[in-house]
Amino acid sequence: MKKSLTFLLALTFLFLFSGSSVVFADDFQDGLDAYDRKDYQEAVKWFRLSAEQGDANAQSNLGKVYHNGQGVPQDYVLAHMWWNIAGSNGYEDAVKKRNIVEKKMSPSQIGRAQELARQWPTKQQNGEKETARSMEGHLKNAQEGVSREPNDYAAHKELGLAYLRQRRMRKPLLLSRNLYGSSLIVETHLLLGIAYEALGRNNEAVANYKATLRINPNFSLARKYLNRVEQKIMSAP
Repeated sequence: MKKSLTFLLALTFLFLFSGSSVVFADDFQDGLDAYDRKDYQEAVKWFRLSAEQGDANAQSNLGKVYHNGQGVPQDYVLAHMWWNIAGSNGYEDAVKKRNIVEKKMSPSQIGRAQELARQWPTKQQNGEKETARSMEGHLKNAQEGVSREPNDYAAHKELGLAYLRQRRMRKPLLLSRNLYGSSLIVETHLLLGIAYEALGRNNEAVANYKATLRINPNFSLARKYLNRVEQKIMSAP
């Protein structure tokens, strides 16, 4: 059961958090936490994930780690590129840093950095199109699987993951009873909590995170998400 739980949660978090706006600042925060621990390679991984979703703070932090050579080889060209991208997304401090690093660079290096910054949105758009095609294929295959095996737990689970991957949250909520068997009820409540939070239904998210913790009080991830959504409720106008 533990292996199944880990596998399903890993897939779900990958699908949910790669482009949604709920946890969605978590990639950047994980990067900051790793940076504070001086685990720079880990920080770069999380900053990059967040930067690729358009987070200007993360883009600026990538500029910093490339400038300082923290977790990556020092590279003024890539530092300039990321600060340029962050600046174009409204992060003014990144523009100042870009202008400072320019003084350390040759004209050809500056030209290369500018070209990379111009190319970046195109590469991102191409990646998004490929991801969309992959998600549609996953959904189609999962729907066909349920049609072939309407009573098969694994087929329904795969369909639920396909809907979650596309962040079509209402579908997993409707299908929750047959997507997850009673042996995986901890997953059920955690995933429903995530789905409700994504829909802005924070009280229902709290109820499911608390249900997760009643079953497994040591589930630190559920506690982390519960604390986060409770803070949202408290700070709401």
